[in-house]
Amino acid sequence: MKKILLLLCLLGIYTNGVSQDNIKVMFYNVLNFPNTQPDRISHLDVIVDSYAPDLFLVCELKSEQGGETILDNALQTPDNKYVMAPWVDNQSTSNNLQQLAFYNSDKLILDNAATLQADVLTTDLRDINRYSFKLNTPDVATNPIYLEVFVTHLKAGNASSDPNNPVRRALEVEVLTDYLTANAATFSNRYVLFAGDFNVYTSGEAAYQDIINASGTNGITFVDPINRPGAWSNSSSFQDIHTQSTLRTNSHIISEFGNPDGATGGLDDRFDFIMMSDNLTGNPELEYVTNSYDAYGNNGNCFNDNINDSNCTGTYSFALRNELFNMSDHLPVVMELQTNETLSIDELAFDRNLVTLTSGNVISNTLSLNIEPRSAESIEMSIYNVLGQEVKNISIDGETQLNIDVSILSDGIYYLKVQADQYTNTIKFLKK
Repeated sequence: MKKILLLLCLLGIYTNGVSQDNIKVMFYNVLNFPNTQPDRISHLDVIVDSYAPDLFLVCELKSEQGGETILDNALQTPDNKYVMAPWVDNQSTSNNLQQLAFYNSDKLILDNAATLQADVLTTDLRDINRYSFKLNTPDVATNPIYLEVFVTHLKAGNASSDPNNPVRRALEVEVLTDYLTANAATFSNRYVLFAGDFNVYTSGEAAYQDIINASGTNGITFVDPINRPGAWSNSSSFQDIHTQSTLRTNSHIISEFGNPDGATGGLDDRFDFIMMSDNLTGNPELEYVTNSYDAYGNNGNCFNDNINDSNCTGTYSFALRNELFNMSDHLPVVMELQTNETLSIDELAFDRNLVTLTSGNVISNTLSLNIEPRSAESIEMSIYNVLGQEVKNISIDGETQLNIDVSILSDGIYYLKVQADQYTNTIKFLKK
């Protein structure tokens, strides 16, 4: 955090928000965070920056300090728009693996911050945490749009390891469905997400079926955004939606981490989900963006292998997949919501899309940019290191695509400062 503040002072950056209509959601099992494995926050920083979620939901967080580390080092931006929801200790048992939400305060307002502890749903293992958000629209006081978010981590294990595990998952889900039924009057006109590490092996499992109960007896009818029912576990037919295990297919790989955290076996299970209420389908006030749901980092060709295997090529780069490999044994899942309402951000708006990174924010020797044509504007760009020192000045002469050689720069985090008339923006990237 101190480095970001120092950078702002040295660069003299003054950033303003821009009205946008999309809300990007990411759920991530962050694997016993923080633990003794070194540099995990730097890996998470790259992952989060590459997607830039407006709502970041996590499980397997071990402490409030771990949450603050995520906020200060992986999420926070120069304009300090990200907020961590108040920490609530697990109330279900003494289990210290917990859920938490982080959010972009330009777009979302946490409405139940004062009652988070009272809003916890307890099970026989881990809490189901409720976060009640309102969209930050100009008329939020008189016409609020609610996005209700529930985050969980259901009991792990299949029936062969313990026949009671699937039963326990179903009972945990029943806690939520009973709650929604009992409070149907509250939730019937609200949009709802249910995210978490569900640990389910097939769509036929009782826990999953209880969530998507089409009869609506659970108070809310949830839908799976990708609608891919089947026996997901250990099936190559579903390799594009698997989220565990990203790493450690062999015992010698475990030794590289210095801490044998995480599951082995390669990528062959769909454990991580973001489910949504059916009113998020085809409702312009707030709706799911078609085809935006993804197992983040999964190129669809890494069945039973490490996510960073050289053969798992595709849209997601090796550099990003390597960060995912080092961060957790799960992949994040992501999706976007869209609203036709104006989100209330600062009045002095700028267009963040004037200059964008072509291939993500993890690069090797070339920084590739897309530049929106604006003949009336003179664009100036410079690259700064984390100390606020300018390391490269970039000349622009009407190009709409630009490849910048950064091979002489040392590996590390850098900031691309973009200025054009009233526009000022800073884009963080990692060279490695």
